[in-house]
Amino acid sequence: MMLQDEIRAIETRLAAFGIPLARLLDEAKIDRSTWGRWRSGNFSPRLMNWYAAKDAVERVIAARVTAAAPTARACTRRGARP
Repeated sequence: MMLQDEIRAIETRLAAFGIPLARLLDEAKIDRSTWGRWRSGNFSPRLMNWYAAKDAVERVIAARVTAAAPTARACTRRGARP
């Protein structure tokens, strides 16, 4: 898969979870202009930065899913065991 395709796939995943790109870039400590250069194909990321971005994708999605999950108490009826 080409880098631009992977970037589009990341952006699509983030959008599916309602996560702004800025959240990913903050988490990965990547400047928005750097992401734009990677997306355009003008520059390739250093491997360390690319892995930081890929890891950050998983962290921000996991955080969104965890925050959206109802607690066990909220899911049970009165008197029912969780």
